[in-house]
Amino acid sequence: MRRSGILRALIYVSLGGAAVSCGGGSAVAPPSVGGRPEPRASASTDFPSRSELERLLGSANAREDVEAAEIADLDEWTMVGTLPTHIGATPAAPADGPLLAVRAMVGTELPPDDETAQLDCVAAQSVELRARFGDRDFPADIAEFVTGRCGSSGVHGSRSAWIDFDGAAPSPEDIQRVGDLLVQGIRESELGRSQGGWGVATHVDASAGRFYVLVQYALRPELVEPTPIAVAGDSVEIAGMLDQRWSELDAWVTIGDHDVARCAVDPAPVSPAYRIVCPLDRSDDRANIQLYDHRPGELLAQGVLSVTVSPSGSPQSAYRRDAANGDIRGTDDASIVAAINAARAAAELPPVTLAVAQSVTVSRAAALLVHPDDALRDRVQRGVLAGWDVEGRVADVGMTVQPISGLHSASEFVSAAALSAGARSLIFGSQFDSVAIGVGREAGVTELAIVGYSTLAESDVNAAHIEVEDLVALRRSACGVGPAGPMSAAVAAVLGRQAAALDRSGRLPSPADVVDAVREHIDTGFQTYVATASDVEHLLIPDDVLCAPALEFALELAPYRPDDSPHWGLAALWVFVASGGSDVVATAAPAGARE
Repeated sequence: MRRSGILRALIYVSLGGAAVSCGGGSAVAPPSVGGRPEPRASASTDFPSRSELERLLGSANAREDVEAAEIADLDEWTMVGTLPTHIGATPAAPADGPLLAVRAMVGTELPPDDETAQLDCVAAQSVELRARFGDRDFPADIAEFVTGRCGSSGVHGSRSAWIDFDGAAPSPEDIQRVGDLLVQGIRESELGRSQGGWGVATHVDASAGRFYVLVQYALRPELVEPTPIAVAGDSVEIAGMLDQRWSELDAWVTIGDHDVARCAVDPAPVSPAYRIVCPLDRSDDRANIQLYDHRPGELLAQGVLSVTVSPSGSPQSAYRRDAANGDIRGTDDASIVAAINAARAAAELPPVTLAVAQSVTVSRAAALLVHPDDALRDRVQRGVLAGWDVEGRVADVGMTVQPISGLHSASEFVSAAALSAGARSLIFGSQFDSVAIGVGREAGVTELAIVGYSTLAESDVNAAHIEVEDLVALRRSACGVGPAGPMSAAVAAVLGRQAAALDRSGRLPSPADVVDAVREHIDTGFQTYVATASDVEHLLIPDDVLCAPALEFALELAPYRPDDSPHWGLAALWVFVASGGSDVVATAAPAGARE
C-alpha cells in the first residue's frame, strides 16, 4: 500500500490554571477571567510513568534493526496527462482505447460514479513511475507533491498489474487478461467495500512489450467541496464534510519557505460539516493546508485533511529534488539534527540539540507511535511526550511522524517534511531547544519520528517576567488608565522568598499562604492572586483588576510542575492593591489544569 506523507499527529501541551484570594484570607467563589480564554482541562494530564513506558516498550526493535530498501533514482518528474483544476472530487475525464476498456472492467467492482479526475491523475503518475522504476521506493515528498497537485485530499492505496504482449500494441485479449488480473487484485483487497473514490490509469511500454494497469483508491472519501487549485489570492475557503463527527477543529497553512499560519475555523457548520478560511501569501506557488481534530481523551490532535493550493495562481507540475546519495535509514541521529539545524539557520532560528538518551526511547517506540491498537498507541505517545529522559524541565512538546520510504538523505527528509504545515510547525518551531529521533516500521512502511522539547531555563523565567509586566502596561493603556505602580520593597522581598521556596520544593502556595506572608508589610486592604500557565497570557490578573483606575502590584514568577504532569510551566505570585475596580474573589480551580 502506497501512502502520501500526510502528517499523523501534532501536539503542543500547555499548563494553565489560576487561584486568587482577598486580603482578609476568606475563600469564596471562582473569578471571571475578563474576556481571555479560560484554560481548559483535558485527559492529557494522564501520562505513563517511566516504569509503565518501559513495560509498554518491552523488547521493541531499536533503530538499527530497520532494514533499508532500494530507492528509485528520481531527481525530477514532470506530471503526465490532464491535471485537475480543483481540489475535491470532480468527475473523471472521458477515455478511449485500452483505458476505456480497463475502466469498464474496474467499474464492475467499484462504484462507477466514485471515479474522480483527482484520483485518475494520481493513478496516471503512479503507473508511469511504477513502469519506469518497478517496485523500488520513491521519495516520500513526490507522493506529497503528486497528491497535492492532483487536487486530492485523501490518503491513498493502489493495486497494479502488468503483462507482456507481442506486437506494436496490446491486443483486446491482452487488455482483457491484464484487466482480469487487476479485478482479481481488487477482489482480494476487498476494495469494493471501500467508501472512498478511485481512479485508474494504463501505460503501454511498446519497446519492452509490457502493458501496465493501476487503480488508485482513497482510504476514505474526498472530504472537500470542489475548490480551484489556482487561488491567485490572499486567502482561500475550504469547506466540506468529514467522514466522521469531529470534536474540536484546528487548521494550519504553510507560508513561504518556513512559516505557518493558523486558519480561521467557522463555528457555524454542524459536525461533521466544516469550513475554514486560511490566509495565503500570493507570492507562493504552493501552500499546504492541514486540518486537525482534537478528540476528547486523546493526547494528540489527529490529522483529518491535507490539501494543497496555489496562492500565486501558478501551480507547479514539475517535481525536482536536490541530488543526494545514500539512504536515510543508514544516517545517524546527529546527521538528521544537523539537517534540521541547517533548515532552521536558513530561517534565522536558533539550533536544537539532540536529546541522546530520549532518542533511545523514541527509537524503541517509533513503530508503536502509529500502531493500529488505539489504546497502546495513545499510551506510548504519552510516554514519549512525557520526555522522562530529556535533560532539563520540559515545558512544551511536539511530535511528527513521517514516512521515509524513498528518501536519500537527512536533508531530503527535512525538505519533504517541511511541505506539510504540521511537520513544519515542529521543524521550525522557535520554542523547541532539543529533539529526539526514532525510526520504526509499521504495516510495511518505515517511519521517522521527531519529537521536539522545550525546556524551561532561568532566562525563560526572567523573560516571562518582563513580558508579563509589559502586558500589564499594554492592557492598562488600552483601558485608558495610567501606569501601575510598585508595592513596597518589603512586600517584593517576601514574595521573592515565596517564589524561591516554590522553586526548591515544588509546592505551590495558596493565595491564603501569600496573604499570611505579606500581611504585616501592608497597612491597607490588598489582594493576592496565584496562577499557573505555560503562556504569559494566562499568568495575568483579571482584566477588571488590570483596568482599575489605580493599581499597585508586586509579582514573582517561578518554575512549577503539577504532581500529575511531567511538564513544567510557570507560577505567578501576585500581591496588589486596586482602587475603583471590581472585587476579585478566590477560586478553588486546581493549579496546572491543561489548556
